[in-house]
Amino acid sequence: MTEPLTPLERIERTIEGREVDRLPILVLTKMFGLKQLNIPLNECLESSPDLYVESQWRCVEELGHEALWAFSGLWEINEILDPTTIKDTEDARLVQRHYLDTIEEVTDLPDVRVKDQGKIPWVLEIIQKLQHLSKSRYPVFSHLCMPFESAFMLRGNDLYKDLIRSPEWVHRLLEYILKLDLEYAMIMVEAGADIIGGTNPTVNAELMSNKHYEDFGFSYDQRFFSALREKGIRTMFHACGDWSGRVDKVFQLGADIYYLSRHFDLVEAKKICGDRGAIMGNVPVVDTLLQGTPQDVEIKALECANRASKGGRYILGADCTSPRDTPPENMAAIFRVAKEFHVENNSLRS
Repeated sequence: MTEPLTPLERIERTIEGREVDRLPILVLTKMFGLKQLNIPLNECLESSPDLYVESQWRCVEELGHEALWAFSGLWEINEILDPTTIKDTEDARLVQRHYLDTIEEVTDLPDVRVKDQGKIPWVLEIIQKLQHLSKSRYPVFSHLCMPFESAFMLRGNDLYKDLIRSPEWVHRLLEYILKLDLEYAMIMVEAGADIIGGTNPTVNAELMSNKHYEDFGFSYDQRFFSALREKGIRTMFHACGDWSGRVDKVFQLGADIYYLSRHFDLVEAKKICGDRGAIMGNVPVVDTLLQGTPQDVEIKALECANRASKGGRYILGADCTSPRDTPPENMAAIFRVAKEFHVENNSLRS
């Protein structure tokens, strides 16, 4: 391999289990990027897409990052149905009012055209501009919430009671959201997204039984990923939190990249995943990236790489979104490990 691969080529080859020139790396930098420009989240959301695009491009151009991340955490189904249910602060988007007071209100859910609603056009313009800057060199990631997480944002904690009291209504709500999710995913791809990422922390082992996960989480998420795979669209699933007792199900979802929390053992995960995709992770974002030193980051990143990089299909990364206040020198340390790691002898180049 004479010419270095582009970051996008490196990710594609890793997903396919092909040889790469060095260890690939992905670190989600939405809030970290905004911090580099000293932009509060609510100000970003009220501004032109150019401001967010600039924050992402700076991470690539000035800090050597290797992916462009479209805006995540939009709570897109709330945004599509009623943006007034959401409140923006300097640090987060919060659901201030649930759209569904009762589960029976699913009968009144409207037919909507996703592309035109709320801040969806703003996100699509971000994707277009990131792809223009990328020129197919850097992967452009976009994000959505999987059906049960979106249902939770519409209904709140009462949704878990609804699983027992009114399961048929919950299924009706999830079918509605799945349809919108697939429509949203397709228009993000049309706008220029290379990889569609999804997350569903509301169905992990900390929050519901295996049986409820099978019925209300896994089945819908698998249908989502299968539909995109049939169209040749690359995907990523972030397994956030504790997935004890259902790890095997995670790797049956049909995603291309499995972005793993600190609760996963990388060696075990890689064995279970096999050739179904690539695993990614799982340097702790709080204990190490945020609160540690550059040396701590290097040690933990090397530990992850040593455990999972042999045989390919591994992407070095954090275990969740990098916090806004991550020290830049810590962020630089994890990227240095990826760029200087020798897969052959599990060490850094001197």
